[in-house]
Amino acid sequence: MSETVEEIPVEKPKRKIWKIVVLAVVATLVVSTIGMYVYAYSTLEETLSKSFETIYVSDVRLANINLFPPSADVIAEYTIENPTGTSIRLVKVSFDIWVDEKSVGTLTATDKTLPAGGSTVLTATLHIGSEALDIMTNTPYTMKLSGEVVASTNILFLTVTHTYPITRTQTIT
Repeated sequence: MSETVEEIPVEKPKRKIWKIVVLAVVATLVVSTIGMYVYAYSTLEETLSKSFETIYVSDVRLANINLFPPSADVIAEYTIENPTGTSIRLVKVSFDIWVDEKSVGTLTATDKTLPAGGSTVLTATLHIGSEALDIMTNTPYTMKLSGEVVASTNILFLTVTHTYPITRTQTIT
């Protein structure tokens, strides 16, 4: 009599190991990317916060003064210092400017670099009427900025962008 021997297929253990290794590598990449994004986002938030605490009016000049009707162009320069070790790019800056609670115009800028440990100057040219002109020629007065900044930074291969609201006041003497 002849006996038949049944062969039972045996699964190769090497295939299971490769599946586990590939899954571990993919999971490590995903967790690392998420971790880098969270790190970059928090670094950008911290850099913006510390930098915009330093914003101040560094120069105000009157130009094109008209007597009738009383008006002038005001060139206001705002300096922002970056005390951190992270360079950022100010993608878009948009501020409304008030002088003693009177709106005098807007400051807008695009694509400005704020280097690590450095500074940048934002310039606004405002055409103001007689009421604001009277305020600005009789110091002291309060200048207020209110608006938002869209900024970005690069950490390795990630570019992180964040919109940061801001309101700052300064007394001009």
